[in-house]
Amino acid sequence: MFRKLLCVACAVAVTGCGNTRRTTVVGAASALSYTLSAAKPEGGFGPVFQPYRGVHWTFFGLAILRTAGAPIPNRVETASFLREQPAGPQLSEPDFQRVLALHMLGFVSDDSTISGLKATQGLDGGWNGSIGATYRAIELLTTLGAKPVFPEKAAQFFVDRLSQDGFFREIPRPGTRSDSLRIASLRNDSTSEGSALLWTEHIWNTYCAVQTLTKLGYEVPWRSRVRTWLQSCQNQDGGFSFLPASQVTQSSDVWYTWLAIDALRALGAVPADSLGAVAFINACQNADGGFGDRPGRQSRLESTYYAIAALNSLCGGVEAGLKEKVRVQPPLIRRDGNRDNSANYLYVPSVDRVPSRGFRSLQGRGLPLLATGDDIVSTDSVRGERAAGANGAQVPGLVETFPRSVIVRLPGNVRAGCCVSFRIGTAQKSVLMGLLRDSESKWAAGTAPTGIPWEVFLERYVKPFVTRGALPVLQIEPGDQAGIYALTEAVGTGLSSDVAVAAALDDGTDLARTCPRIERLNGLVPFTVALGGVSREENARTLWLGNKPDSEGFLEALKNGRAVCAVRTGDSPTGVVFYGDPGAIAFAAAHPQAWAWWDMPAHLRTTHSSVR
Repeated sequence: MFRKLLCVACAVAVTGCGNTRRTTVVGAASALSYTLSAAKPEGGFGPVFQPYRGVHWTFFGLAILRTAGAPIPNRVETASFLREQPAGPQLSEPDFQRVLALHMLGFVSDDSTISGLKATQGLDGGWNGSIGATYRAIELLTTLGAKPVFPEKAAQFFVDRLSQDGFFREIPRPGTRSDSLRIASLRNDSTSEGSALLWTEHIWNTYCAVQTLTKLGYEVPWRSRVRTWLQSCQNQDGGFSFLPASQVTQSSDVWYTWLAIDALRALGAVPADSLGAVAFINACQNADGGFGDRPGRQSRLESTYYAIAALNSLCGGVEAGLKEKVRVQPPLIRRDGNRDNSANYLYVPSVDRVPSRGFRSLQGRGLPLLATGDDIVSTDSVRGERAAGANGAQVPGLVETFPRSVIVRLPGNVRAGCCVSFRIGTAQKSVLMGLLRDSESKWAAGTAPTGIPWEVFLERYVKPFVTRGALPVLQIEPGDQAGIYALTEAVGTGLSSDVAVAAALDDGTDLARTCPRIERLNGLVPFTVALGGVSREENARTLWLGNKPDSEGFLEALKNGRAVCAVRTGDSPTGVVFYGDPGAIAFAAAHPQAWAWWDMPAHLRTTHSSVR
């Protein structure tokens, strides 16, 4: 059994070039240890290095243990925690995960859950007109021992979305019928560039369709085409992309790989290169035992579940597919298992006792830690801060001043589910304002209720600012999963790491907690704090390490991973949670007295805080 391997772990030292690097052997036991390290004593699961817990992490933690056949710690406390969580909108991912997590613990949902799902099936046979929502609804019903009121219509909902090429898309094909499970007349349903962007071909849609049709007891039409399309998503490294490998490059991901393997299993098939898939998944395991989304990425409970589930599905058991391997440990692992990267940065107390323009800079060697608090200026009262439109009207927006830099918060949402601001230095201010003026009509066209695809949004509306030296800060709303994955794919392209993501709002809203998949971006793009715009109470700040206490130093620190989001919270022993680079986090945690802005005089809080 998987749990019997818990004690299999060892560490050795590898010496080279004068440095000693600690390595460890990881495998099935390490994956279980990592999962258990995320279990909280009071019940539930949370991020390994965070004090809090949540439904998202609890669902994946329980799913890993169930797949591995391992015992679940603190069952009663975990069930109590889940039951205390407020029910979200029906078929929202948090509510879906909460119900299934309780079921994994052996607690049966009340009849209202089943009756509510049955009552909301649409005339088209689906739920909310969405493949994902329909998959969740039927997954819940079948797990709870029920079926849709109209199972044939539910099946037809998916069949209507089957392409002749073997993938399922979000929008029905032209010419589909709603009264039969027969495929509509075969036709060339290739689409133009614009409609193809809306009719997404993501492997997630095909996974949902295959799994749901199988659970309902229906044959998947064009079975061989669907199998071939899924197999075509495999890359040379053995992993899978969200599209056929010929259409994308270097995008193998453990989530995509699990989707493909599990969908192929439902079709009675396997990947074209099964050994390669196993090798790719094993390459995603880190020294802490957990799995990253891709080789070298930081471990997460969610990606660890995908790896465990994929190996279990493909190899008939976790132990059969999860090979022991040597991994180099991250630096400075303390005996208690916690990371301590504080030595990565040198702390040198400042000899400057007099603030200069709101900053205390450190003298001598080392990097100062500066917590920025931006002085907000409404553009209505500042002449020349707004760009004029083509007809002379001012572009609506909020311009926020940072010492020698500007933040512009765009009006509304160019792309539904995301706000964006731009941090720039003084030299780029006039350029940005000109670009704002030129882009006014484009943004107005992009504020349609349906929004625009993420790829278009990043390429057309964000990249022009990046090429002019600005740092876009994207504020992704909870539930916008597409935005997370679009940014993941954008890293390494023209955008590279020149985009930051808001992990929190300045009023203390913890976006990384309310939108858990933001942690997928940790280490890929810098995290920062965005303006909340609601409360003037400041409960979050961006801490940054730089040699210069000015806008250039701030932007340089953000782009090079030396920035941290500090968010005040009551469920942390220290009263603060951090997001960002582990080394910068450890440095900040070691010197809270130097940057804790809430202990400063009120007239200084809006301007600065620094290590002293």
